[in-house]
Formats: sequence, structure tokens, C-alpha cells
Amino acid sequence: MIAFKNAQHHFDHSRDEIVWRIISGGVIEGQRTLAVGVVAEEFFDRLLIALERGSYLDIVTWVDQICESYREFPQIGSMLASACRAVIGQLGDMAADTGDLIMGLGALEHSICAVAFKPRPLRIKSEAPLDEIDVLIHGLIDRLAAADSLSAEHSHAVSAWCGRIGRRLSLSENEVAYVARCGLLHDVGKLAIACEILQAPRALTESEWVVMRSHSLASEELVSALKPLRNLAPAVRSHHERLDGRGYPDGLVGSQITLATRIVTVADAFNAMIGRRPYRLPMSPGNALDRLADDRGRQFDPIVVEAMISVVDHT
Repeated sequence: MIAFKNAQHHFDHSRDEIVWRIISGGVIEGQRTLAVGVVAEEFFDRLLIALERGSYLDIVTWVDQICESYREFPQIGSMLASACRAVIGQLGDMAADTGDLIMGLGALEHSICAVAFKPRPLRIKSEAPLDEIDVLIHGLIDRLAAADSLSAEHSHAVSAWCGRIGRRLSLSENEVAYVARCGLLHDVGKLAIACEILQAPRALTESEWVVMRSHSLASEELVSALKPLRNLAPAVRSHHERLDGRGYPDGLVGSQITLATRIVTVADAFNAMIGRRPYRLPMSPGNALDRLADDRGRQFDPIVVEAMISVVDHT
């Protein structure tokens, strides 16, 4: 316990330095992104909790979930695999009574490496030519615009935000195109919702909300009916899921929700708050970002929210 208290005191005064060691120890300069920084800080905070409790099981489970959730960023796994070594290096500068802590961190590093380097195939695949995909997508969006111009306007904006978030997260151009297309199609199922509900100049009743929530399944059905677009269907279906499992239609939790879906969710919520609605005035971008930040880790992915904040701040 004395060793932990000494280490904790040292860590409290060296947080930024240790986080930087964690990042630079496992990620080369050209691969350092916003996502890497956010994960490194979260690892440090969770490590302190693990040290205080004397149990590492939770942090190993968390590393596995992070690597699963952000499989599009293999550098995160590399960083987490070497994170304990970075902390051990910092402890090496301290008094000799940290020996037991260093041994424990060495064992923890072995467990983290086992989960950090598990094979995790990417979930973004497309075999159809891009022009064919875009023709089909815009055919659906043109139909949506004819039925409800506000929904189509919102979909175009969400797609643009998705692309900006993806680039801020340093996704590849193929992945950026993928999430932007998911954002464009996420509300196409509103074609199946009556205009009286879509354009109601008031808050919806509970029964009307049941109908409104059905749009995610209707969106999936429309997208899945077109073979070149089927790989977009999971994000379209799940864009109202929440990290805490309280979303719909499936109540997915955490890493069950793909990164593309989490990007669409944040972009959709932000643009819904700042956009025109028949029953309320738009919210300011600053207030909308505050709402997103308040629900980080519950409704919204923390890394995606940080990217959204960064995008808006630099727009």
C-alpha cells in the first residue's frame, strides 16, 4: 500500500508526462491521432483505479473492448500493448519500494498484449463500383427529398459531418466514404413515415414516437434491398443505439456498436439539435456540443464526441 501511495503521488504530479510516454512508446509520430490521445488518457486513469484496488481484471477487459471498438485504428492496440512498459519506465525513476508494483505491471502487460493483438478483421467492405453505389444512394435520397425536404436536408448535413469526423479520426478515404454514405442513408426509412408525423408542428405523442422509431428498421430494409448497399445496412439500422444499451432497435452495448455507427449517431444527434424543426428553434452549436459532452460514455462514444468538438471548433 505504501508503494502504491508513493506511486500515486508521483503519478498525480506527472500525469501529462506519463500519458505522453504511453503514446510515444507505442505509436510512431505519423500515426498519433486524437483517438490515440483520448485512449491513452483513459488508460492512465483506469490504471490508477486498478492499482488502488489491487485488481487488473477490469483494465484487461477494458483494453479488449477498446481494441474491438476501435479496430480501425491498429495503432491503439500497439500503444496499449506497450503502455505498461511506459509506466514501468516512469516507476524506475522512483524509490526501490515500487518493486512489487513493477512486477505487477509486468504481468499486466503480458495480459494486455494477449487481448491487444487478437485478430480483429475490419467491418468495412465494398465490392461494387463507387459510381454504382452513389447512383443508388442518390436515388433513395431524391425520393426522400420529394417526400420530406427537411429529412433530406438533414441527411445531407449528417453525411457531411460524418466525413469530417472520419477525417479528424484519421480514417482512410475508403472508410471516410463509407461513414459518409451511412450518414446519408440513415434516415431514408422515413419514407415509410406519414407526413403528419414527420412534419408535426408539436411534440409527438407516445404512439407517434413508436411509429417514428420504426424508421431505423425501415431504413435498413430499403438499403438491404439493394445488393451494392447492403454493407451500409448495419450502421443504418443501429444509428439510434447507445453505448449503455438503452438505445433501439436492438439494445446493443459498447463494442457491439460499430465505429461507423457511433460516428453516424453523434453526427445525427448534433445536426438534429442545431437544425430546423417544425416544433422548435435550432440550438446553438455550443449548446449542442455541451449536450454531446454530457452524454459521453453513456449515449455517445467519447472519442467521436471529441472529434466532433474538434471539427466544429475548426470549422
